[in-house]
Amino acid sequence: MNEDDYTDNQLHRCVMPFDGIVQHLTLKPQNNAGNVNIRIYKITGDTAADTLDTAGVQVGNTLTLNLSTAGLPQTARWGPGNVGFNRGDVLGVKVDPGTDPGQLDGMLVLMFDVQNVPSDNI
Repeated sequence: MNEDDYTDNQLHRCVMPFDGIVQHLTLKPQNNAGNVNIRIYKITGDTAADTLDTAGVQVGNTLTLNLSTAGLPQTARWGPGNVGFNRGDVLGVKVDPGTDPGQLDGMLVLMFDVQNVPSDNI
């Protein structure tokens, strides 16, 4: 995840091991973070990972969470299949808080489709 520091760079990127979807993201701020915009960006697996920082494509809608209560977790949910990815794709999450959240803990839940994966890829 990347807490917005007035750049577009995703500080952490994930390579997807299987096809799947992003189910939800839960965030818990240390301080009042106000309204927080959340975006997910993706590049295909045949693209250099750092390309996500400059040319990643937003997938799914921008979701907004009200994180104005310190220590209270909130969950952003995308509809089924709205944020899909393929094996090898690179994902980055951008979190843009309204105010300084202090420490911001998060949990990204991914659902993988492993039904038709060759056994040598598991």
